[in-house]
Amino acid sequence: MPTLPGEFSQIRLPGAAGSTLPTQTAVEGHGRAPGTRIRRGRGRDLRCKEGKVSTRRCRNPASPPACPASAPGGTGRAGPGRRALYKGGGHGGHRRASPRWCPRMWLYLAAAAAAALAGLYLLRRWHRERQTVPGLPEKYVLITGCDSGFGNLLARQLEAGGLRVLAACLTDAGAARLRAAASPRLQTVLLDVTSSRSIAAAAAWVREQVGDRGLWGLVNNAGIAVPTAPNEWLTKDDFVRVLDVNLVGLIEVTLSLLPLIRRARGRVVNVASVMGRLASFGGGYCVSKFGVEAFSDTLRREMRPFGVRVSIIEPGGFRTAMTDPATLVKGFERLWERLPAETRAAYGRHYLETYAKNSVLLYRLSSPRLSPVTGAARHALLARSPRGRYAVGWDARFLFLPLSYCPAWLSDAVIGLFLPVPTRGDARATLRTNAPPRGRDRSAHGPPPRASGPC
Repeated sequence: MPTLPGEFSQIRLPGAAGSTLPTQTAVEGHGRAPGTRIRRGRGRDLRCKEGKVSTRRCRNPASPPACPASAPGGTGRAGPGRRALYKGGGHGGHRRASPRWCPRMWLYLAAAAAAALAGLYLLRRWHRERQTVPGLPEKYVLITGCDSGFGNLLARQLEAGGLRVLAACLTDAGAARLRAAASPRLQTVLLDVTSSRSIAAAAAWVREQVGDRGLWGLVNNAGIAVPTAPNEWLTKDDFVRVLDVNLVGLIEVTLSLLPLIRRARGRVVNVASVMGRLASFGGGYCVSKFGVEAFSDTLRREMRPFGVRVSIIEPGGFRTAMTDPATLVKGFERLWERLPAETRAAYGRHYLETYAKNSVLLYRLSSPRLSPVTGAARHALLARSPRGRYAVGWDARFLFLPLSYCPAWLSDAVIGLFLPVPTRGDARATLRTNAPPRGRDRSAHGPPPRASGPC
């Protein structure tokens, strides 16, 4: 019985009695001879072999199968490993291909999941850091180095915020100026961090002030930077002078007040420097700040079981009395005058002048706003979830900290751009000086020595 295009007939598969499968039959005038090519939509050709039905589907729904085996009386065998199954209905006898996942799609999904997790983490961190501790009017905070700079500004800000501030000053004049600019909630005490007797007296005074409530916060801010110069210009006493203030005094003050801080489950905030991550100049300043970083890291891990949080402030370049170029230049000249003649000849007078000019330039590039540093210290004292480190300043975040993770040759090359070159310190000039002259003058050095013995 003839069929129309698009109709189906039943064929029997060998080996299965009574089993029939729907297949589209060839129509008169539409049949193709065995071996002819059928073009598929994907650009590949299929050959119809005698006695077999192509296992691939054609995109053209009006195209009948090209093999006459699908007609009545054919063998009805499908291709090896697969049978020619055609679904009838509105799909034109085509099979649906199972969807496949592209590798790029998995990459996009992984990137989207990572971005979502990072966003959730940052959102949770932002929410936790905005929460502050309660009962601020009953909390005591001791700040060292309040004569000027960061300590002076932080003491006035905390006092304005309602806390009870115990400001430690080095001089009576500095203490008097601070008391005049604040309310009675701020009290001052004289403290020399290089004197163990002064530290013990200040600790006893703080113990009387806080009572059984303990000390909520300790901000170790006292520090000096002079003398700062090439290491060869300095002596042991120059290093010890800076280390006694910036590192040894900080440790002794912290240890003397640590029982009061542990009682209040309070905070310790140590003002270090980004120079404690990447040393850029000689002297005891960078050495002391590396020590502050190490001491703070170990103390933070030891005090965590007691509920005490330890944070490190790492400021970049800021205009304070410690970085005043006039003071630095005077220190350079004083050190230059005491150098032996051989050392001065090796460095040259221009080295001193260039070093002084670079100090003035760096001071001008420093930020005059001290509030970012004090804001980081306030957050470390008052937030429920303070950070372990606070890098403050554009130079600290985008220059020195990334550079500290770079290879040594790269960090040396970048920092070397800001350092002067001594007269006898240029390696290339030394090589050129020691090299024998070229041309006819080379004969003055004599002929090259010949090897002794037989060739």
